[in-house]
Amino acid sequence: MQVKLIGDVAFLEESKQGAGMPMSVDASPKVPKMVKKLGKARAGSGHDCFLKGIRVMFDLTATQFEWMQIERYTFFDIVSSQSKMHKLLEMDIRKQIHYGVSETAISALEEAIYNFNEGGINVDELMCNVPCGLLLTARCSTNYMQLKVMYNQRKNHKLEGWQGFVEFCNNLPEFNELTGCSNG
Repeated sequence: MQVKLIGDVAFLEESKQGAGMPMSVDASPKVPKMVKKLGKARAGSGHDCFLKGIRVMFDLTATQFEWMQIERYTFFDIVSSQSKMHKLLEMDIRKQIHYGVSETAISALEEAIYNFNEGGINVDELMCNVPCGLLLTARCSTNYMQLKVMYNQRKNHKLEGWQGFVEFCNNLPEFNELTGCSNG
């Protein structure tokens, strides 16, 4: 998995300030001293909700089998993504495939593309011959609270791609300090 931040992390300071609203007597809350403690609260407790306001947009490149895991997170918005259906025939397959895909599978896909172009198979048969190791990229949007959940669920995952995601989170501004997430 490859993850590239798009722009800056949005509303970091504003969300930290908003964490002070419960103890504010006016509409100008100050960043509470306990903001880091709030961010480290148990997921689902509600005390870490200010993390929802810290917005992150990024491009995520993953294999099809990784996308199946990623898409289980319903709070993870896919803004737009590459289309295997519309662009497979134009892709440089050897550059768009995970290193773990065997030469046999790549050759079989190239043969299926040839057969499709010659009218020998239909689009369903073509799509059925695409290895799960095809890499596809999507523009994604989420927030620190959701990244905290994903991070904690995936930091020790046996698929190496998730380590790229964990590293991405570790490099976000104040992510570890505010969420309590760490590799350790």
